[in-house]
Amino acid sequence: MTLFNFFGKDDQKTDLPADDTTENETPNPLGEGDLHACITYFVAADGIPRVDVELKDYEQETLDSFCKLLISLSLDVSFFETLDTIKEGLIKEDRVDVFAEIASQIASSVAEGLEENHIKKSGEEPCISPSEVLQ
Repeated sequence: MTLFNFFGKDDQKTDLPADDTTENETPNPLGEGDLHACITYFVAADGIPRVDVELKDYEQETLDSFCKLLISLSLDVSFFETLDTIKEGLIKEDRVDVFAEIASQIASSVAEGLEENHIKKSGEEPCISPSEVLQ
């Protein structure tokens, strides 16, 4: 079941390309052969997050594309763009309540992380080092 569509493809079977694509396969939204590198994050039934990586080949152009993708994942903007895409999809599906739950869990997790970080820092390092006091 598709919750919402990230790539603008209609859910109707009549709009699927007339190739060997089956019902369970998602056609490449960019067109066949355009996909150089793909990283898929998913959570299996056991609740453990996993990552799947797909590379077209090991040519330099593909590796360059893969590195661009990895670098973009390290940027905060990637997280916010992903979250915005999720929000827009859920709004289209009239499920703002689901987005509110997602945002709430993320905010709680960030708050816990900030609190843990503050506790660690406050217990380990003084605000002023002894060498600064003697100067």
